[in-house]
Amino acid sequence: MPAMRDCAKTHCTGPASTTMILRYEEREVVLVDLTPDDDRNLVDLCASHARGLKPPLGWDITDRRSAMTPSH
Repeated sequence: MPAMRDCAKTHCTGPASTTMILRYEEREVVLVDLTPDDDRNLVDLCASHARGLKPPLGWDITDRRSAMTPSH
């Protein structure tokens, strides 16, 4: 069983449930289900931080998470 990963937000120790991908050239933030392996080029977020995510001005958010992603 893979080790649980924590949210990447400072001072948050909640379990990661979402992986955030930053596509700089497209000015897009993509949210996907938590990837199976930790990748230092991606950002893992807890459900709360993923839900409250605000993109940089001029960027879009694309949510590609499955419907089974927990909302708490």
